[in-house]
Amino acid sequence: MFSTCVLRIDSICDCTEAAGKAAPWMDVITSSGPGTGRAAPVGKTQALRRGAGNHPTALASGVSPENIDGFLPFVDAYLVASVIETASYSGVLVAERTKLLAGKIHAWSPAEAADRPA
Repeated sequence: MFSTCVLRIDSICDCTEAAGKAAPWMDVITSSGPGTGRAAPVGKTQALRRGAGNHPTALASGVSPENIDGFLPFVDAYLVASVIETASYSGVLVAERTKLLAGKIHAWSPAEAADRPA
């Protein structure tokens, strides 16, 4: 059985505290940008990682081949759709963009996570 907990986070500072409180209760702490196709600030993912420590984190909305590099050190999993679709909500992926994004994610080494804040 899966459960979902939604917390409204109004600042990056709140994100760190919320992630620390959520870690014992969640399999994966997931955050997002301000809306569909709109990326979260990298600072938000850094704060999430600070609070989560080594607990798994995920990021949804606005993750793209152009901005993935900034998120890689701080995020473990990605929920991606509209940024790599032919049109928003089409469900049809652009093969080149999908391959580029997946290639960047798979090329990143978890050993690089050694610099993650605990």
